[in-house]
Amino acid sequence: KKMFCTKGEYLKVAKEDKEETCMDCPAGKFSKANKHRRKRCKRCSINNYQPRSGAIGCYYCPEGTDTRDKRGRKKCKKAKKVS
Repeated sequence: KKMFCTKGEYLKVAKEDKEETCMDCPAGKFSKANKHRRKRCKRCSINNYQPRSGAIGCYYCPEGTDTRDKRGRKKCKKAKKVS
C-alpha cells in the first residue's frame, strides 16, 4: 500500500522490505507539500534556519547573523565583520 506524507515530512522506504514510513524532516530542512511521496525534504536557503524537525518552512537569520553561505542550517552564526 502506497503511503502519502504530509507537510513537514518525507517518505522513507526501507531497503530490506520496501516498507514505507513518513518521517519528520530533520532540523535545517522543511517540506511544504501535502499528500506527497517525496523522499527528501528541502534545505533551508542561505541565511535561513530551522532548529526543529517536522518543519514546513524556515526562519530568517536575526540581524547580525548569517549561515556563512550554507544551506540547510539549524542555527545562524554571528556574521563576520567585513573590513
